[in-house]
Amino acid sequence: MKNKVPVRVVRDLDNAIRKVAEIFDTEAVVVVGSQAVLMRWGNKAPDAMRTSGEIDMYPANRKLWEEAERRKNEADSIYTEASEYLHHIAGEGSAFDKIHGFYVDGVDETTSPLPLGWQERALYREVPLESGRVVTAVSPAIEDTLAAKMIRLREKDVEFVQASYAFQPFDIDEMKKRMETIQPHASYTQEYLDACRAKAFAFLASLEKKVARNPIADLEKQLARIVPDYPRDTHCAFYNLADNSVTIRKWDPDMGIFYRIDNPLGPAMVAKGFQHFVLDGKKVTKEAHDEQLAAGPDPDAPAQTPPPWRMTR
Repeated sequence: MKNKVPVRVVRDLDNAIRKVAEIFDTEAVVVVGSQAVLMRWGNKAPDAMRTSGEIDMYPANRKLWEEAERRKNEADSIYTEASEYLHHIAGEGSAFDKIHGFYVDGVDETTSPLPLGWQERALYREVPLESGRVVTAVSPAIEDTLAAKMIRLREKDVEFVQASYAFQPFDIDEMKKRMETIQPHASYTQEYLDACRAKAFAFLASLEKKVARNPIADLEKQLARIVPDYPRDTHCAFYNLADNSVTIRKWDPDMGIFYRIDNPLGPAMVAKGFQHFVLDGKKVTKEAHDEQLAAGPDPDAPAQTPPPWRMTR
C-alpha cells in the first residue's frame, strides 16, 4: 500500500479520469470540487489548493448508465446509483485508494453549487486510455469552482480561496455577480443560498484589494478574432491553451455539457495556422462540409436541444 500523498498532481487526475472512464465506459468525465484546479493550473497550482485525499468526479453518461441499471434490475429492486458504484470500486478504502494513495469521490451534477451556465466557460482535457481511445475530461473554470467553494465557506474552503487569490487575484465584484447566478437545487434552498452569499460577500470584503490578473485575457481577445460563426443557441466556443486554438462544441442534454465537436456553419476547430471542419465529431473536408451546408439540415435529424438556461432568455 502506498503512503497517502497529501498533494494531488496531474498524474493523479489522469489516473482517476481513466478509472471512471473504464468503470462506466464513458467518453467524458466531469471533474468538480477542489481538484478541478488541476485542469486549469496543473502542478503549478499552490500546494494549499491541492491538499486532498480525494478527487470529485462523475461520468458524463451518469443518467444513461443509471437508466440502464434500472432496466437490468426488476421493477421493484433498488438500482445502484453511479456515485455509489464508483465509491465501491474506487472510493475510500478501495483497491484503487490503496494503490494510488487517494480515492475518487463519486458525485453528480447537483453536488457543487455552481454558477448558472458554467458549462459555457468549462475547461477541457483529452486523456489517452490504454485501449487507444481518448476520454474527454471537463471541469468548471477556476472562477466557478471558487464561487462554489465560497457558498460553503468551510475552513478548508477559506484556505482554498485565499491560496487562489494570492496566486492569481480575481475580480471581487465579478465574483459576487457570478455567485448571484447560483440557483436553488437539491439541498440548496433560496433562503440557504441567500445566507451563504451574505457570509461569502463579507469574506470577500475582508480580502486585500488587488488588481485582478488574467494571463489569458489578451490571448482570448486575439482568438476571438478567428472564432467562426456557429449556432449560438446550441453550440459554444472554447479556448484551448495547449495549442492556442478555438473549438466549437455542441450541447449534449444527456451529458449536461457541451461535448461533441461540431459546427454546421463553418470550421469547428481554428487557430492561426489551421482550421478543421467537423460535423458531429467527425472530421470532413471543406468541400464535403460546404456540400452538406448547401443541402440544408437533414429533415429526419433529431431537433437540437439548447441548454436549459437559454430556453428562458
